[in-house]
Amino acid sequence: MVFAILLGVLLFNSPFHTWWLGVSPPWYLPYALWCLLILAIALSQFGPSRDD
Repeated sequence: MVFAILLGVLLFNSPFHTWWLGVSPPWYLPYALWCLLILAIALSQFGPSRDD
């Protein structure tokens, strides 16, 4: 989960954000990236538990 949060910070709050938005991506790309980030966090929380 920490990795997903750090990935989100890197994609949406860094100079990298300016670079990937500067190449004229489709309008839905930021929404798709947010969706993937939320899905990754949800899967890490509700996936198989390691508490065996």
